[in-house]
Amino acid sequence: MDPQTLKARFDAGIDFSTFKAQAQRHQELFEDLYATLRVPSDIANGFGELVRRHGGHIHALALAEDWCGDAARALPLLARVCEAASGMHLRILHSDAQENQTLVKHWPKSERNAIPIIVFFNGQFDEIGHWIERSQAGDVFRQQLREELKHLSQVEFSKAARPRLAQEFKNRLWRETLCEWQAVLSVKSPQTA
Repeated sequence: MDPQTLKARFDAGIDFSTFKAQAQRHQELFEDLYATLRVPSDIANGFGELVRRHGGHIHALALAEDWCGDAARALPLLARVCEAASGMHLRILHSDAQENQTLVKHWPKSERNAIPIIVFFNGQFDEIGHWIERSQAGDVFRQQLREELKHLSQVEFSKAARPRLAQEFKNRLWRETLCEWQAVLSVKSPQTA
């Protein structure tokens, strides 16, 4: 996908506070995690160094929906990272919107088009890398819950697992997520490669 198109889509996105204010689902989770999570200064400095390595700007484009629990956990954390690391900018696009389907299909995790999809670009909108849905540790924890609650239907499982996933995210999975984002951003910038 060409950088001009990606920049135009990024510019069409909304900021986190607007996305959060418009949320119809998971409003409490968005609010709670945003209020609770803080990026420690050493991690913020690490992201700041990555921003410098990529030319002074990193644009994070998130494709997400408020009905998605993984988005409700990841986006408040990403907003906090972008606030803590000068030069990081976040915009969010609705993944279900027809005009964003090409983007969603461009970064598939599986045939079901998992979200959130977070794509990191340098200042010229060359892709640095992307991250989809949840951390590997989050996948493991979710699978453990699935095994434990295998007697439940998918709808019942989602309802039962949601608070436990949120609590585990607050306890430790947020750090795993940050580590994965740092790993994505640790590659050489396309402009200097």
